[in-house]
Amino acid sequence: MADGYSMSSASGTIASGEIDTIWKPRSPRAGKHGVILCHAYTFMYTYSDPVVSVHAVQLAAFLASNGITCISGQMGNADVVGDNWANDQAMSRVTAAWNVLIGMGCDASKVNLLGISMGGATVARWAMLNPSSVGAVYGIMPVSDISDIYVNQRVSNARTSIGGAWGVTYPTPLPAGADLAGQASLAAAVPCRLDYGSADTTVIPSTVAALAAAWGANCTATVTDTTNNHGDGIIANTSPSTVLNFFVANGS
Repeated sequence: MADGYSMSSASGTIASGEIDTIWKPRSPRAGKHGVILCHAYTFMYTYSDPVVSVHAVQLAAFLASNGITCISGQMGNADVVGDNWANDQAMSRVTAAWNVLIGMGCDASKVNLLGISMGGATVARWAMLNPSSVGAVYGIMPVSDISDIYVNQRVSNARTSIGGAWGVTYPTPLPAGADLAGQASLAAAVPCRLDYGSADTTVIPSTVAALAAAWGANCTATVTDTTNNHGDGIIANTSPSTVLNFFVANGS
């Protein structure tokens, strides 16, 4: 199953108050790309958050049961350290997670990324900043326009949370680094799949489509849920086999 492991950008070992879990396969696919799963906003100290819920954890477990080493976790997102909203702290934590995967025998040239909700923004931005190091990106109900969440307060306390993560106070606009669509072409060569719900009132469907269009031909946006609002119901409609096959086809 899983061994608990926490890391910090400074030491690669422990970040106080943060939960990161390594999913270690019994028969790992040595030399293949590992997977980093970035969880959703307000991910706390257990895997019981109503947005994260059980299906995100099941995805990590399913990947591990099929030989893919996976780290799933907060990547700097917790009330004790502040929400990250794909900021530079989150970028540093993803890099630290990848270094742990490399130390476990995963491919040192590329890593595959899986992000849920706010974690979707994290993996998208990391890919844009490090395109040559990414095999593929998979987003589930991914935050695709951080400014839309910030300006329109689409989650509770969004203006304070996102502003704090990016070092501004509303109504000051977010820095250019938060503009995912504006940077998406940097990752144009990276295969990307974005699954989303057409009834989602947090991650507005048009923002997902806009990110995919800005990313380019290697990115597809797919409606996988037509009834649920933002949360575990949308995650539950993501086929674990689809995620697995996508990553295996892209080096895991």
